[in-house]
Amino acid sequence: MDRGQHWLYERHERPPRFALLLHGRLGPVTMPASRALRKRVPPSISLIELCAATHHSAIIHANLAAGGVAVFVHSWNPEEANVIDGLYSAHLRGSRHDAISNLTKAASHALSIGRAAQLARAYEVAHQHRFDLALTLRLDVAAFEPLMLGGLSTASPDTVWFARGCCASAADTPARRQLVHSRCGHGVSEIEGGPRKRVIDTCRIDHHWRANRQRDPAVETAYHLSDFWFVASVRTALTWGRIARNWDWYVDRARALRISTLNPMAIDPRFTVSDAFTP
Repeated sequence: MDRGQHWLYERHERPPRFALLLHGRLGPVTMPASRALRKRVPPSISLIELCAATHHSAIIHANLAAGGVAVFVHSWNPEEANVIDGLYSAHLRGSRHDAISNLTKAASHALSIGRAAQLARAYEVAHQHRFDLALTLRLDVAAFEPLMLGGLSTASPDTVWFARGCCASAADTPARRQLVHSRCGHGVSEIEGGPRKRVIDTCRIDHHWRANRQRDPAVETAYHLSDFWFVASVRTALTWGRIARNWDWYVDRARALRISTLNPMAIDPRFTVSDAFTP
């Protein structure tokens, strides 16, 4: 999308059926936003425009026929507020751009989701309207395939849809070794590197932190998720704000599950999905 170009849509009297909650901090293309903040590297306008273009094509435009999408934005980029709001202006119903918080990365991420959800909830109250579903999405995530929200809206109001990730796992069990042999035509021992990173499997906690023999095996998969994007009711998305307010509880809970390291800055307790609504 060319700089300054905007998507134009007809405005409808009826409130949109879905909400898009965009959140987080945008950085440059070459490094994570958190590292760029420490190095004082400004965000990339091209990245902002690219992501916005995909949000229009794959989410907003793709769901027009199903009832439309209202956009709500919370960012930690006050210096780019005009640029961000301008790119979503045709569908923007609320925005807030705050100076960066002093919370950990994961806590500020959760707080940003909660604040975007607050904007959507205020719209619901003001218009006496309830969105069927809200898609929460990081501002710096590009969507290259259409995400049709209508197919998810028949679920229970308490249902949360998360993206399923895949990770490369070691072929360290008989079943996985057999899988390598059947798919690759040779055994694990015949290749350099042995069993390491040979099988695509469901992501587990030990893909990101060291394996821990004292950790319950059920925790490895049951407590792994990514909330870079998810679909839920606005009411459920609001509960992410509780994560930031009760951060110490999540750190302690992650340690009790033996997920964390000794350094709470190095963990992301948002992965403890089963406890997301406890405090």
